[in-house]
Amino acid sequence: MDRNSLYDFSRDMNLFTVNYYGILTPRLSVEARYSVRNETINNQGGRSADRVEGTLLLDSSQSYRRYWAPALCGICGPEERDNQNLFLKGSYFLTTAGAGSHNTVFG
Repeated sequence: MDRNSLYDFSRDMNLFTVNYYGILTPRLSVEARYSVRNETINNQGGRSADRVEGTLLLDSSQSYRRYWAPALCGICGPEERDNQNLFLKGSYFLTTAGAGSHNTVFG
């Protein structure tokens, strides 16, 4: 193992989610979900901007093993990986005497 390719990093993450399911009428139901994730990765990668000390070497004959420096930039600042997700779904159920029962989902 090449010690020059190792580094310490920290990952700060929080997640918030809320979910709602309701039956509005005997035939109509709705579902809604909202989530927010905030993630910050600090010190991920190399700590040198020098061409020699900060250049990653890949050995293609050894399944692209990494040598000499970490793969990412640790001095470029924290990396933000945030996202939001919204999910809406409706369901309608209909029963008829001649045509049977039908369920329609939309969202």
